[in-house]
Amino acid sequence: MYSLHGKVALVTGAASGIGRATAQMLARQGMRVVVADVQDALGAETVALITRAGGEASFVHVDLSEPGSPHAMIDAAVQRYGGLDLLHNNAAILRTHDTFDPQGEEQWRLMLEINLNAVYGGCRAAVPAMRRRGGGVIINTASMAALTPYGDSMAYAAAKGGVLALSRSMAPLLAPENIRVHALCPAGVQTAILQHSTARATAARAVRGVLAPEDIGRAVVYLAQHDEVEPLIMILRRGDSGKPEYIRVGAYAEEHISGIA
Repeated sequence: MYSLHGKVALVTGAASGIGRATAQMLARQGMRVVVADVQDALGAETVALITRAGGEASFVHVDLSEPGSPHAMIDAAVQRYGGLDLLHNNAAILRTHDTFDPQGEEQWRLMLEINLNAVYGGCRAAVPAMRRRGGGVIINTASMAALTPYGDSMAYAAAKGGVLALSRSMAPLLAPENIRVHALCPAGVQTAILQHSTARATAARAVRGVLAPEDIGRAVVYLAQHDEVEPLIMILRRGDSGKPEYIRVGAYAEEHISGIA
């Protein structure tokens, strides 16, 4: 098992929700954590929670809707702590829309920029820093929406589907350099993002089970510690027992379709 003590982690969207819980849990493992978010006051609060518990953390302001911002946050982390060992691309926004109304195009572009392009940018910026450390781990937060999309959040589902494809594509390319890439697909999580869900989307998430932010944080810590785990896509949901389930997604099942040719 890989020791995280003294290593450096950067978590986006760490001012609240999944990001805050994950940052705290990584800090408890001895990591020095860079809290990256657009919300300065809440980000500083996350840092304070970590430091009061005896951990080490610092805050970097980042607006992931701005191209180039992922590189700036990675540079800030490297300058602050001398390197980077773990990147958790977690920040995301959700806006719902039921139709192809042209008025929704601005929201479409914004969600693709933050939920997908910024993930790509963060990975691109992090890889050189991880190479200098002899390896690292990238954990991207996708969503169950990428696998079973909700009808009123097309842009969100498309972006998260892109995160899955990006993660799958990066993993074999970076594996020879000891950089591991994983993607997480949580069902609904009790965070502020659910405030942007319609009743229909909320009901769909409820069927799959609403998770606590710490449930995702535990998966991040596990994947960071277990360097023997091959790159994977992991589904997180509530089981029938009410406890969180962590499920590896394997290859697609094959089924022959007759009557086409």
